[in-house]
Amino acid sequence: MDFAQPILSAIASKPPVYQDDFGNPDSGWGSGRHIDGWFRSGEYGYQNGEYFIVADPAIAQPPNPDKITCNAINGIPTPNLSDFVLEIEGRFVSGANGIWQIHFRRQGGFDTKNVFNYSLFRKTGGDVSLLRNEKSNMTDLPGQSHAQLPLAHFTDTDFLQIIARGSQFAVLLNGVPLIFTNDPHPDGHDSGKVFMQICNGGDEPMRVQFDNLKIWDLSNIPIP
Repeated sequence: MDFAQPILSAIASKPPVYQDDFGNPDSGWGSGRHIDGWFRSGEYGYQNGEYFIVADPAIAQPPNPDKITCNAINGIPTPNLSDFVLEIEGRFVSGANGIWQIHFRRQGGFDTKNVFNYSLFRKTGGDVSLLRNEKSNMTDLPGQSHAQLPLAHFTDTDFLQIIARGSQFAVLLNGVPLIFTNDPHPDGHDSGKVFMQICNGGDEPMRVQFDNLKIWDLSNIPIP
């Protein structure tokens, strides 16, 4: 993690370029309910100083035998960013089988035919992984072993840090370095939005709550 530590040290005394503690319901993320089949179904919004996303019970997607229902927020007020450090807190509230995700360098909105982003997955079972999503084709970035950091209690709050610089990426969870990887074929996908999504594989609704999102733009911060 030699790549990550100098960057974290460099931002320690710098203010973030974007932050939201989700205490203001007019901060731009939106609230309401999606009803878009498995792709986006469930409530989302602000509550008690956090931002929540609910994914409705999982539904089948024939011919795929697996069941899943996802949900993502409607607004994306974050700036387009290339090299950055992101911090966010996330916690499962209900739902026994699913994931919460942080998408970054998102291009293409919710148009799955043209979308591109990187996705950090935090699973209920403890797995953490970083994937590349191009036109809904998800592939693991190289050199990962699907790090495990199980939750002591299901509703524990995770503190996530993502570092993106060029084609290099690092991920720390609760202060533990878990992933250091790179994209060997970045193909010009070097900037975009940040936002949250959850996916539910269970028969009951899954709810995840997020708090204290902070982003530092590294473009004007000297890195040793």
